[in-house]
Amino acid sequence: MAVYCEARTDIDVLDEIGDAKRILLVGCAMCANMSYAIHKELPMYKFTLTGVKALCTADEMHRMARLLAQEGLQVDSWLPSFPTGLCTLAEGARNKLSNKCRDIDTIITLSCETGTKNVEDISGSKKVLGAMNARGLVTAVVKRKMGKVFLDKQKVYIKKFAFE
Repeated sequence: MAVYCEARTDIDVLDEIGDAKRILLVGCAMCANMSYAIHKELPMYKFTLTGVKALCTADEMHRMARLLAQEGLQVDSWLPSFPTGLCTLAEGARNKLSNKCRDIDTIITLSCETGTKNVEDISGSKKVLGAMNARGLVTAVVKRKMGKVFLDKQKVYIKKFAFE
């Protein structure tokens, strides 16, 4: 079971950036990736020589980076390999993220609120904005084909939270 997240609108995220000039996009390879996979026509994961890549979150991060660059912002990004989610970062990943945060103004997380909170704790005093909101829990069936993992969209069950 994973946390089901829904993306906030680009306008909402852009409004919260304020006067920041240097942005770090930080993505989650677990729950956020599954949530994006529900709405995208992409495989969820791809097996590579360097690890398992979360394709749906990476795709959204590329889209968001282009949008932010069009707004005149400098953008960097970081997405840990699966099975690392932003809520379960090992010490080495925490150190890598902390180093990436040094020269930026604002961090935008593509994760649930738990991942966002963990990034806040790691980044110290940096401004951290969540680009997604947790809306429920999700279970799904996945299929593996030719080094990629696909979500079986006919076998996805989302139990939305009763409160918002």
